[in-house]
Amino acid sequence: MELDHHSAQNIIMQARNTAPVIHAILFALASLFMLVSEKAILDGPAMLPFAILFFGDLPFSAFAFAVMFTNDKNGWIAWCLWGIVGTVWWYLLGVSIEAWIRRLSAPKH
Repeated sequence: MELDHHSAQNIIMQARNTAPVIHAILFALASLFMLVSEKAILDGPAMLPFAILFFGDLPFSAFAFAVMFTNDKNGWIAWCLWGIVGTVWWYLLGVSIEAWIRRLSAPKH
């Protein structure tokens, strides 16, 4: 099955929107698990979504985690900012990828 140009663009547009939605869902799950569990982030049910987010959002996640680990007062602020900035970042990555694909697939004059 071969994709035509229009179908390929639709797939790109879906990925552009899917990545930030997945990011937001992972953050919501990790947040819920952290709220309901008495275990530490890396020892409880939040570990899997947290690990995916941590590696997917490097280097910003390392900074946010350092604040969360060392500062109880600002830990949740760092977590929330990480979630917002990371979700916007994944959206912008999708927009950038779409622009590059358009540029590279445009007819040459």
